[in-house]
Amino acid sequence: ADMAHQPVLRVQAQSLADAPLVLGVVRQSPLNALLSGALQPAQASGPLLTRFALQLPLLDLASTRVQGSVQFDGNDLRMLPGTPWLNQLRGKLQFNERGFEVRQLQATLLGGPALIDGDMQTPEPVAGQAAPTSTPMAFTAQGRVSAAGLQAAHDVAPLNLLAQHASGATDYSARLAWHQGLPELTVNSRLAGLGLQLPAPLGKPASAEKPLALQIRSKQTASGPQDEITLTLGDTARLMYVRDLSTDTPRVLRGQLGLGVLPGKLPALPESGVTASVDVDRLVVDEWLALLPTPAPAATPQTTPQPTNAATPGAPQAPSAWQDYLPTRLGLKANSLIANGRHLHRVQAGGTHEAGRWRVNIDAAELSGHVRFDQAKPGVSDPSGQSDQAGQLFARLSRLNLPPASAREVESLLEAPPVSLPALDIVVDALELRGKQLGRVEIEAINTDKGLAQTPAAREWQLKKFNIDLPEGTLRSTGRWLAAREGSPLRKSEMNFVLDVRDAGAMLTRLGTPDALRGGTGQIEGVVSWQGSPLDLHYPSLNGHLDVRMGRGQFLKADPGVAKLLGVLSLQALPRRLLFDFRDVFAQGFAFDSVQGDVTIVHGMANTRNLRIKGVNALVQLDGSADIARETQKLRVQILPIVDTGTASLVAAITVNPLVGLTTFIAQWLLQNPLSRASAPAFWVDGNWANPQVTRLEQRPSQSPEPITHP
Repeated sequence: ADMAHQPVLRVQAQSLADAPLVLGVVRQSPLNALLSGALQPAQASGPLLTRFALQLPLLDLASTRVQGSVQFDGNDLRMLPGTPWLNQLRGKLQFNERGFEVRQLQATLLGGPALIDGDMQTPEPVAGQAAPTSTPMAFTAQGRVSAAGLQAAHDVAPLNLLAQHASGATDYSARLAWHQGLPELTVNSRLAGLGLQLPAPLGKPASAEKPLALQIRSKQTASGPQDEITLTLGDTARLMYVRDLSTDTPRVLRGQLGLGVLPGKLPALPESGVTASVDVDRLVVDEWLALLPTPAPAATPQTTPQPTNAATPGAPQAPSAWQDYLPTRLGLKANSLIANGRHLHRVQAGGTHEAGRWRVNIDAAELSGHVRFDQAKPGVSDPSGQSDQAGQLFARLSRLNLPPASAREVESLLEAPPVSLPALDIVVDALELRGKQLGRVEIEAINTDKGLAQTPAAREWQLKKFNIDLPEGTLRSTGRWLAAREGSPLRKSEMNFVLDVRDAGAMLTRLGTPDALRGGTGQIEGVVSWQGSPLDLHYPSLNGHLDVRMGRGQFLKADPGVAKLLGVLSLQALPRRLLFDFRDVFAQGFAFDSVQGDVTIVHGMANTRNLRIKGVNALVQLDGSADIARETQKLRVQILPIVDTGTASLVAAITVNPLVGLTTFIAQWLLQNPLSRASAPAFWVDGNWANPQVTRLEQRPSQSPEPITHP
């Protein structure tokens, strides 16, 4: 160098130092401003070999020249938090006084190979113009990503959780650029080769293509750093999130989701929370719920809390990391909706979610009304002190239609152990069950505290209220659902009920047995139990007791094969040749003033000793049994005519003193008037309900009435 006229200092050097140390030096040097702080959040590991040559004209330092390189040899590098690591980075970065350039850097990214190019070049200064405040810098990548690589990338949660439902691999292109010192990442892929086992319309086979576009833009706000994520998948799905980046784990501030909705029809980005708009042909709720990670079990009092690893690089994030991305407001339209095996059609719904509570207004072909669902809270006590606070389903519906298929689905749900059911508080103004209009229904039920039971299987489901209001009558009942016995998988339902009847004939018609009865008022009260769910009455295991007190009505002339047991009770099946003068009483339908008696049911067998039907012209007593499951009976029928004041007073005495057996009265009456024996016939009725067999019994009076033997 000409030290007298143009002195120049030339320096050549090289260093081998750990990547974190090199990054620290750069951040403290003038290069940090030149790079607009782009390396401020960067992380790296492994040794870096740096070579450079420095040429400083001592009389003109502005003309200083720098040239050098940084050699990557298996290093790991991440440019931004929340982005995946570049592993096994190999290649060379060339730099000079105006910037740097990388060509064909090789790395492993998300389980697949990647080639990276990038540069930053400061424009030549122009006389009279201010120097730019920032220097454009950008990297581009071409590569292939695998589902396994995405699944292992905990730093990109919740994307890694969705990747659990992907298989295969696909090509992509990406670009990371800085504008005014703020990074912007874009990723594009056709997803060819990547299978998505996701609910419709998101899922696809590996052979199909579905364009994906992802953009993440950073911005600085008065409240701190934020980013905005936009993702589109084909023409079916679009999402946008705004996140707070002031902590190690990004936190969702607000968001917008669209499924099957055109971009122009998406709701506005809310001030807080996440709004979702869904318009699909078919929605299977269980498939969407299966995408959610299983919540971590609550710590027991005996368990010592362990340090969380949420802040550890590569560790799974806390549940809130993905819960924040879930909708808090939902608008839904679906031609078909399936939830837990139950189907709804032509569904329109709107709902909100806050603090574990969903509120939904819904209108569908099967139901319409308002529903509120409180999620279960394991390990949390409710205000009454009950542990493991159960969820609650609260519904006020104007109508609910359960066709036969849906009714079986509800019964199947109730066959699950009660511990899996939420508490219920349901009112339906108009319930249709299996094609029958059941009027207004009120249901209130709770799970009892499992801490009171010896085993979880013994937990009870208490039915605090099950009421049905019809124009023809009202049912009021309570009950419970519990384990039948220790160690048995069969569960037991119990019901205490009072049925007030205003028109028994009309009620039977509503329930599917028309033209069997006209009129009839009164009350039936009882206690029954059976094995199975509250909606699945199991006749062979049915036990209980009924108290029947019915008033004025008439058995109609109906085919016993249709009216079943009522056809037997109507006495129309009694042979005319045996009825003598009672043909007109029974043949056209027996009109009665009262039906009274007690019925005991044991294992589906109904037994009575005092069922009395009082008519204008006759009093009938039935004793015996009926097999409800097999639809058979063994009944003794005694007919007492009311033809004079004596029998009328006898009937009145029976009515006043029902505890005295009718047989005793009949025996006394026959002893006083032996000629009346033929006009007080007794019959034995057996066979099945559709075709009962009738045999007349002979009366044999004696000083002391003998029991009548059955043939």
